[in-house]
Amino acid sequence: MGKVFWERCIYGVVIRDANGMFMAAASRCLSWCKSPELAEAMAVRRGVQVGLQLGLNAVMVESDSKAVIDMINGHTVVSQSVNSTIHDVKVLSNDFQSCMFLFARRSSNSVAHTLASKGLGGLDCSLWTESPHVWLLDSLSRDGDSS
Repeated sequence: MGKVFWERCIYGVVIRDANGMFMAAASRCLSWCKSPELAEAMAVRRGVQVGLQLGLNAVMVESDSKAVIDMINGHTVVSQSVNSTIHDVKVLSNDFQSCMFLFARRSSNSVAHTLASKGLGGLDCSLWTESPHVWLLDSLSRDGDSS
């Protein structure tokens, strides 16, 4: 979900329904974040926050950072640099009836990469709901969603 460019962290988040259809997307550029691991954890936290804002009850959260997913799921020790963010994710996720955290290969996550790349162009903090931005359609299609 997160990318680090020129010592800035930029992440992208996409929310889909159970059929894989677009519900929302978010991106953010942080000038003070210098760790890819922290960017990934912050992307997961933002995804959980957006899911809660949308009133979702059951979610599957995917990240292409196996390290972050393993920390959230308790399979590895939480790194000090992401401790508070991982804690936030765990607390927020309790508000869902069901919440699973899964590793997804980067190749199946082109929407998040596209969103993060747009952050390089000056999008500081953005949220799109209901319909995706035009420049996101191709990535949604590549990830298996045409709307």
